[in-house]
Amino acid sequence: MLSDVRVAILPALSCVNIMPDVDLQKLDPALLARIEMQMPEHETDRVVVIVALDHPARKAEIDRLEKHGFSTRSVIGDILTGEISLRDLKSFIKIKSVVKIESSGALFSEQITE
Repeated sequence: MLSDVRVAILPALSCVNIMPDVDLQKLDPALLARIEMQMPEHETDRVVVIVALDHPARKAEIDRLEKHGFSTRSVIGDILTGEISLRDLKSFIKIKSVVKIESSGALFSEQITE
């Protein structure tokens, strides 16, 4: 049981060294692990994310997010979906209005069985 706790804590601790001035609570564990394990040649890899803001998104805010490397797909109130590179994610998370960033999960079609 204790080894499971260490596995969960170690990536977060080393990310503190990579991004000491970032609130890591904003990142979901999957994104945190991707940043931690990223190889330099993969820092331009783009990930699909869901972003929560502390207020409804306005055009000026969306433009500002896009200047930080975010490509907007959809906006509903204070929730945005889009893509961002792992490299840009490191500065994107520092934006004060961004309160949470989650990696998007795979979508599966629902199958109806009779």
